[in-house]
Amino acid sequence: MGNALNVSYNEGSKYTVFLKLAEIKYSPLSFIDLRFGQLLNTQYLTTQDKFWGYRYVYFTFQEVHRYGNPADFGFQADLKFAGKILNQLSVTNGEGPMKYQDENGKFLVSNNLEVRPIDGLLLKLYVDYSPKPDTLGVSKERKTISAFVGFKKEKFRFATELNKVFNYAFRENSNYYGISSFGSFTLTKRFDIFLRYDSINKSASMNLEKSHFILAGTQYEPLENFHFALNNRNQSQGNLATLNFNAGFLF
Repeated sequence: MGNALNVSYNEGSKYTVFLKLAEIKYSPLSFIDLRFGQLLNTQYLTTQDKFWGYRYVYFTFQEVHRYGNPADFGFQADLKFAGKILNQLSVTNGEGPMKYQDENGKFLVSNNLEVRPIDGLLLKLYVDYSPKPDTLGVSKERKTISAFVGFKKEKFRFATELNKVFNYAFRENSNYYGISSFGSFTLTKRFDIFLRYDSINKSASMNLEKSHFILAGTQYEPLENFHFALNNRNQSQGNLATLNFNAGFLF
């Protein structure tokens, strides 16, 4: 008792709980959903994360490298057309769930378009724009573009996404871009194998940092919604190779 808590701007204390999803949803028409509150990020969390399907093993590319926030407070309008097209327009704080809103900050505006032309095929294009905050002296507006193509059937899935952030953290000429490709195949009812390759590029002024990441493994499901995964990870930066064992339970 009486000990001071180590609280930071980004993470609070070790006892801090962050609320990522708490929204009010209103559907005035069958093809319109209006959402307000703490919303999940349409940049990668609502689609790529589910398509990847192995979150308990490793996060998706954009979440690992913080290309955007996992959630944010704001307003979103979903327009749905014939079960094949979804367009989501959002206006959010732009600070994410783990930072206080800067009173001099600006809103982040984004648009996410998803098209499912045939069964199993998903085409996705996400863009956003965030003006530079007034509190930063030398800064530039931040922009993001992300394109995703995925194909999924009962026994297999594969996907590729290309991502770029212009003026990361509002720093001029600080551009992050990269590619992530992954696939999985169901061998039996209980066994899957999966493979993923990430190419990471970070540029700042005259410096360019390149690296790649390879993840390969197998998943075993002894009980429904209970998973084990044995996987090998190779990271070119630092020449790191590790063997990992993960367990996950869905509920």
